[in-house]
Amino acid sequence: MAQSIDTYSGLLWQDGKSATDYDVLVYDQDFINNNLQNYGNLAGVFTVCDTNIEIQRQVEKKTADRSAFDEQFKPFTTAANSKSEEMGVSLSTFQNVCWEKSKSIRASFDEAMKNKKRIALFAEAILAVPTSAEHDLTSLKKMYDIAFDTSSRAYKEFSRAGSSTTYGKLPGKDLMDKPIVSSSESPFTAFMKALHATDWVRQGRDHYAAQADGKCPFCQQKLPMGFDDEIAACFDAQYQQDIDDIAEFQATYIRVTSAILDTLQANLQDVLATVDLLEYKDKIALLKS
Repeated sequence: MAQSIDTYSGLLWQDGKSATDYDVLVYDQDFINNNLQNYGNLAGVFTVCDTNIEIQRQVEKKTADRSAFDEQFKPFTTAANSKSEEMGVSLSTFQNVCWEKSKSIRASFDEAMKNKKRIALFAEAILAVPTSAEHDLTSLKKMYDIAFDTSSRAYKEFSRAGSSTTYGKLPGKDLMDKPIVSSSESPFTAFMKALHATDWVRQGRDHYAAQADGKCPFCQQKLPMGFDDEIAACFDAQYQQDIDDIAEFQATYIRVTSAILDTLQANLQDVLATVDLLEYKDKIALLKS
């Protein structure tokens, strides 16, 4: 009967009325099964409506799934706890070994052990070193004594040479690779170039020509007419300009080098007595030579 009413099957309506004029509600076993359900094992507590029943079913399924996962996870938890205990034992062993093995070293470098005078703190400091390295204890002790000497004082750091100018940047440096010759094309000039004697002749002319009185300063014979002009042609304006540039380059080089040497020498005026300066002094001597 409830199903017939719910589906409007075989129902007769009052004259002038139809099914659309009524809200037909049927309370039967199907309604109870779909809308009322016990809430778990709680007596007298019900879940009402089909939506809530579906949610309850999903919750129960998820709860069951979680219980299953918890069971699967138990062996891993047990293994993790076991590894943690093993790690604790290993760490304790490591700490004790480090402490015992370093007894004499810690005594020799006591001032450097600040905040590391407990087993755990010392081992932690050891583990914090990213890469191990061999050290000469004698040299290390020497540096330790200097660093922790109560009567020590601060020394000024060595000054750099200061100039960023290098030999290759000095003005006129390109002339070092350039032959200094006259641009004249006279036969005598060509002869001097062939002998590579231009500079030698220039020096002789500068030193002796003024006192030669028209004679060769070596054989004392009278020089041919126009000979002095031919020699002068060997030392034209371009030649003289190159000579002047070379002289300027030399003066600049001497000035810059002297400034560098002064700075490097000044570094030696106040130096810690235990610092080995042999190589440093060798470099200065090489620069002077």
